[in-house]
Amino acid sequence: YSDPRFDRTVDRNTGFRTRSILCVPLKLKKGVIGVVNLINKTGEGLLAKELQMGASSSEGPLSTRRGVADGFSLDDLQFLQVFASQAATTVASGMLLEAAQPPPAAGTPRNRLAGLGLRCFTAAEKPQGSENSGRPASAVGLACAPEKQPGEHKPVPGVEDAAKACPEPCEEILSEALGGWFLDDFALARSSKGRPLSTFGRCIMRRSGLVAHFGFDGKKVGRFFEEIERGQDDANPYHNSMHVSSVLHKMHTLLERTDLARRVAATLTSEGEAECAAEPLVKLACILAAAVHDYQHRGLSNDFLVRTLDDWALRYNDRQVSENHHLAAAFAVLQRKEFNFLESLPAQDFRRLRGLMISMVLGTDLAEHGSIMTAFSAAASASQAEGGGVDGDALAEGFVPRTEREAVLLLQVALKSCDLGHLTLPWEAHLSWVALLEQELFAQGDREKALGLAVSRMADREKPG
Repeated sequence: YSDPRFDRTVDRNTGFRTRSILCVPLKLKKGVIGVVNLINKTGEGLLAKELQMGASSSEGPLSTRRGVADGFSLDDLQFLQVFASQAATTVASGMLLEAAQPPPAAGTPRNRLAGLGLRCFTAAEKPQGSENSGRPASAVGLACAPEKQPGEHKPVPGVEDAAKACPEPCEEILSEALGGWFLDDFALARSSKGRPLSTFGRCIMRRSGLVAHFGFDGKKVGRFFEEIERGQDDANPYHNSMHVSSVLHKMHTLLERTDLARRVAATLTSEGEAECAAEPLVKLACILAAAVHDYQHRGLSNDFLVRTLDDWALRYNDRQVSENHHLAAAFAVLQRKEFNFLESLPAQDFRRLRGLMISMVLGTDLAEHGSIMTAFSAAASASQAEGGGVDGDALAEGFVPRTEREAVLLLQVALKSCDLGHLTLPWEAHLSWVALLEQELFAQGDREKALGLAVSRMADREKPG
């Protein structure tokens, strides 16, 4: 209260007592867009042990120098700065979303996919006769059926085959997942007896109609997903088969409830080729990219593999080490006859499929995040400035790729969004995933300490944040 910069109005009006406060700005290149605060640090919770031992850094708590025993430390400041950096990125994405999309009409569910420039119609909103309206298919959204109410259970085509080897609850979990945006990843892992990826993968391949459309051998499809699941090390707390099935579910939902594949197919269509011929191939590429994007992941970062001169780093010349391995190893599986359900694809289609998968999986490398998002934001802004979309209405139609490169960017951002999809889950489910990721990062940090290496950011269990 002795600091003249502190406004005591709220405390006076509410009776609340502010003892200590830590403030960090939310910064973008354009300047400060907000502030995040921590208030009234106590000796309870995660940092209790630190406080009992005294300062958690050699320089002591920030506010100890001002005579406040329960003040914030420099480690607290580091934690809040990391949080603020991530929060600013999230806010910036929201600002881009608002700039690219009109506000929803009263009573209309907000389009949760507007950040990708996609439209998600409810069944009632879908334009009548859209299939034959003469409008470009790339600008027509898929019908988005109302989400199922909790407890509502209806049989979903394709689920029964996928759930045969599972206990009774598995079919219900799959049905609920296919009917909405939420999949209880942990429940599916339990009910499928530790086989969430192969269970869900077989299910959506049939549910999406891809097996029937391409005439795939269903048994080989099943064996492929089982082999990919065997390559996921469930000793990894985070990068395991449950994570991959979660990403796969979110990608399937994007494909089924938006016009993502249609927009991309419109740009990739060759001269004389019908859009409807390319769209299933785009869907297949998205599903397979999601399924193999972390194949044989070892729970270690690319930086760690490079610094330790790991065999993978040597093989791929320190460039996108894990992502290159995920792809190469997965395509090696497809070279084996018992798993190669793609053998009937025409050579041209296989090359296009492989190219899209490679671009999407390489795009999940966090080192490429900045360049991908910068390019995507520029493409979205250019589309809006040029009046892209139907009849020049960019705001109404969202982002429509104009070139093959922009179409690939859209697919990369879609898979990246799915890869980080637990950020959209209910808070408790999200925290469960964060705890698993934390375990994996700390395990790497322990190895780095044992090897005498500098500990990676966020990987030191002795430092909060």
